[in-house]
Amino acid sequence: MNTQEIADAYDAVVEAYLEARSPVLGLPYVDKLCEQLPDGGLVLDVGCGTGVPLARHIVGRGFGLHGIDISPRMIEAASQRVPTASFEIADILSWSSDQTYDGILAWDSLFHLKPQDHATALKVLHDALRPGGFALFSFGGKSGEIRSSMLGREFYYSSLSTQEYTDVLHDVGFDVISLDRNQPVEDHIVILAQREIRT
Repeated sequence: MNTQEIADAYDAVVEAYLEARSPVLGLPYVDKLCEQLPDGGLVLDVGCGTGVPLARHIVGRGFGLHGIDISPRMIEAASQRVPTASFEIADILSWSSDQTYDGILAWDSLFHLKPQDHATALKVLHDALRPGGFALFSFGGKSGEIRSSMLGREFYYSSLSTQEYTDVLHDVGFDVISLDRNQPVEDHIVILAQREIRT
């Protein structure tokens, strides 16, 4: 599936996604990210979806937030549900900004990229993060590509292995702070990383 097909699939499932999305999944990890950030810091939410619960939670903790997503209808839903944040339709592979961020969240979004594009996306995110800033990533943890159904639509997913992912993070300039396997059955990995401060 190409980017437009994935965007179309998410556009088609917005209402069902809002009903099905757990109101708590990911929140403890987002809190872990927030604890590393300066008061009132600015967070980039990559693949923000409908904005709930994660973007809303971050804003509720007093942080500024800018969300990007490839799905116009997801962005519309997020803008309605988290009106004090800013949102834009964007593809992380071509997105750029003059703004730098104190924190970055990419929760269950980078796994829609093709394997060869993960490193490119991580470099984009590294460059958007201030030196010493923190990023929270989730990914599959097992190298490969799959297609599976969610809410009646087909989606494409890929992941690098855990070792490959940590190697790429290091190569682009991140230090891995923690790595957790939070859903063993689904092989779901969550990494907290910090942009290196290089002198």
